[in-house]
Amino acid sequence: MEDAVLACALETHWNHPLNLGWVNAFARWATAPTFRAWWPFIRPMYGPDLRTFLEERFPVVRDAAMPSGPVSLLEEVGGEPAGLAMGWWRDRDRLPSLADRRLYQYRVRVPAREGAPGAEVQLALVAVSISEGTAAWTSEEFFVPPSLWGGGLGGRFLQELLQTLRDQGVGKCEVTVKGPDRASASRAQWEERRGFVDFYRQSGFLIDERRSNNSEAVLSRTLAGTRVRGD
Repeated sequence: MEDAVLACALETHWNHPLNLGWVNAFARWATAPTFRAWWPFIRPMYGPDLRTFLEERFPVVRDAAMPSGPVSLLEEVGGEPAGLAMGWWRDRDRLPSLADRRLYQYRVRVPAREGAPGAEVQLALVAVSISEGTAAWTSEEFFVPPSLWGGGLGGRFLQELLQTLRDQGVGKCEVTVKGPDRASASRAQWEERRGFVDFYRQSGFLIDERRSNNSEAVLSRTLAGTRVRGD
């Protein structure tokens, strides 16, 4: 479908007679209940041309909002992967040590829609250490499956996490964003580090200049006042 958008220039020539079949196919596909239910999650997997075409031509796609869900402690981390995010973290990424950590999960309920079945999915995890009222984690311990970044999921998870920690009596959060190995770091890796720093700053975290350096950035936020924004 993405190839069809690019090859047929559907963004600008969607009403050309030769593209009628493709547009009709997109209409059936993009307005189907299952697609509408899952579009907020799979949206970041596609390029801007496809996203723009679908959301401009079919309002039901544009108006599909990502559902929210609660953050809760994942009590059992041994044995088989306990959910989508845990399975991805263990099998495809590098799962950090969970010793002396509380593992919080973000689970979202995708509602049933016009015959499309609902589902509950674990979409994100974070390994947190809590001491003297301060919760701390590193950029490597906050995990959202890579294909799900970019659609606002990370910001929603962080928002719900901060609210949960505040409800549990935590007064401050501290995040260490680790940088790449300076000897072999690429420009893309440094851009990724800056992206993580910006992600937390947009949610009210401030950089501790005294404790930050070229390889690590330490950010903190006091958990008081209103809820934070999503990304």
